[in-house]
Amino acid sequence: MLKNLNIKKNASTSVVTFSINIILTFLSYRLIIDHDGLEILGLWSLLTASIFIMRIGDIGLGSATERYIATVPVKEKTELIKIYFDTALVINTVLFSTLAFVGWYIFSTNIQWVVPSSLNLQNQALEILPLMFIVFILSNIATVFNGALKGLHQGYKVGYISILANVIQMLVVVYFVPKMGLFGLALGQLFQYVFIILVSWYLVINYINKFNKMNWLKIKIQRKAFNELFSFSIKAQFVTLVNGLLEPASKFVVGHTAGFSILGIYELAYKIVSLPRNAIVAGVLSLTPAMTRLLIDDISKAKLLYFKSKKMVILVTSIILLILLIFSPVISWVIFRELNYILISFMFLISLGYIGNVVGAPAYTLGYSSGKLKGNMISSVVAISLLFMVSFSLKNISPLYAGVIGSSIGLMLGGIIVMKINQSLLKN
Repeated sequence: MLKNLNIKKNASTSVVTFSINIILTFLSYRLIIDHDGLEILGLWSLLTASIFIMRIGDIGLGSATERYIATVPVKEKTELIKIYFDTALVINTVLFSTLAFVGWYIFSTNIQWVVPSSLNLQNQALEILPLMFIVFILSNIATVFNGALKGLHQGYKVGYISILANVIQMLVVVYFVPKMGLFGLALGQLFQYVFIILVSWYLVINYINKFNKMNWLKIKIQRKAFNELFSFSIKAQFVTLVNGLLEPASKFVVGHTAGFSILGIYELAYKIVSLPRNAIVAGVLSLTPAMTRLLIDDISKAKLLYFKSKKMVILVTSIILLILLIFSPVISWVIFRELNYILISFMFLISLGYIGNVVGAPAYTLGYSSGKLKGNMISSVVAISLLFMVSFSLKNISPLYAGVIGSSIGLMLGGIIVMKINQSLLKN
């Protein structure tokens, strides 16, 4: 049974995908710094963080699609899989198109709230916002396609698609950023998500048609499927939203207390540390569909998979973060061509947070697989609460480090809490 779930293939391709994404991210940032400077990188960071807030209206149908399709025997109930897929796709398309329009209108008419004090930066933000919101729509539609493939235990195909999409994005970025600045960066993302949607759709159709050929142009939406997806996704999205707010919230704190140039350094430090860590954790998160099936069919194998993945992710992440810290002066020299002690200290603080956080990664996945998200919710709320409490306590003492320290403590305790709570799910 484990072979049919493609566990190793799904995990390994997830790691490779994130690794390529790391290279793309820093290449893009290097191009932006060379072309427009740290201040513009800070603007990009602030705009992406601001647009993320619009996800407050997201009901999380991508993860719900993955989970519910994973519970369906593909050979026997292909029509039910299509119903889940179509229902999620239609709702996500309408929802995010509406959110994007509302977000664009609010931000464009109140740009001074998002980008304070600089008229030049405000004008640049107004020019790039429409394209960024189009990318926002496409990226969230893509989650349904990715969720369907993962639910079919074809997550490794999502990895292959992402690798090719990242290569396409990289080529667009390398060509257009030197000519167009931030617009070129957003254009690369546009090409990336269009490619992901088209190829994923083809692969979903091709895989399902092996068992039962259907008319995919005829949309099938079912109230029962919507209720199931909606019930799970609301809980899952609350967790995802609160958990995801930690990064943009810390950027707001740093940007408004230390300035855009320091925010640009923080953006670099956060990506340098988080992306290698995410590359490893991606392998664990890819186990969600397999864990979903094992919790239903064989709890002993579910326990084996959980503890094996926990041991692996703690060991590998600790080694990777230690190597990053050892070579942080070299990384600083490569980026700035000098030793930037703010970058190095930011990397150290963020690494401390992630070392504590990573112990909870397999438990976080366990919550989604079981559909019991209490532990995920509690840990996410605690993490974001600690960020604000610590940041506001330190902002007058050390505005430069307040947000970074708050983020580090929130990450650390959030991971430990979700581990303590969700491991009990394996006893039932």
